[in-house]
Amino acid sequence: MAALILSGFLWMAGCRGGQEAEKEVTVDEYGLPIMMSAALEGDLDEVIDQIERHPEHINAVDDRSDRTALIFAVASNSEVNRLEKVEALLNAGADVNLVGPNSTPALSQSILEGDQKVFDLLMAHNPDIEVPDWDGSTPLMYAAANGHRPMIDALLQAGADLNRHDRHRLYPVDHALATGLSDTADYLRSLGGISSLDDIRTPEEANKLLKIAEVEETQDFFYFQVFYNNLFAAELMAKAGYKMDDRIRELIPDLQNMNRTEMLDILNKID
Repeated sequence: MAALILSGFLWMAGCRGGQEAEKEVTVDEYGLPIMMSAALEGDLDEVIDQIERHPEHINAVDDRSDRTALIFAVASNSEVNRLEKVEALLNAGADVNLVGPNSTPALSQSILEGDQKVFDLLMAHNPDIEVPDWDGSTPLMYAAANGHRPMIDALLQAGADLNRHDRHRLYPVDHALATGLSDTADYLRSLGGISSLDDIRTPEEANKLLKIAEVEETQDFFYFQVFYNNLFAAELMAKAGYKMDDRIRELIPDLQNMNRTEMLDILNKID
């Protein structure tokens, strides 16, 4: 009898051990759902496997990054299978518009990656083209800041608001100027785009916008905006009364050699 009881105990323990062994790990070592880590760093087979095993994770939002598996896939460093992973998630029901409050929507992320094929695929799934990121920036603002003309045109054709501004009161034209893309800014202006700089008439108005735009109000910051060709911030700070110092004067020959005529025009207007 004792042998029977003991063997029964061992059998039940073995069953429990087997069940525990079969318990599937659903998060990686960092606590990120494996579907999301597979979307970011894995291959297509891993993503498909996770979709089949855990469909409940398809539209889950990671509470630390505020990203979904779809956004992770769009941000994947592997361009070899990025498109396929995005397509698999979309076909499985991934919400193209879903994003946490402190992250970038999938469509804007595709623009940030400069991936036209993924952008086109997302556009084919009828996204809300006005879904902003945490800062109020729309996909059109991302396209303007990165100078992606085909994406700009596609968004405008789909009805994107050319003159919507973010929470810093920067319009798409301003986003292009902030990255030194004067040609893109001119293109948007030719279509009717406006800039926050258009309404600045006095230093007081410029200083008010500096605060709204959260521009650091120091001479050092002015120098770095000239150095990095931020046409928006440089012109705004010039309108607010910031002057050229010796460091900026030393930059003039380099600006001339790089044909940064728009920045030189801004500096030439400073008294």
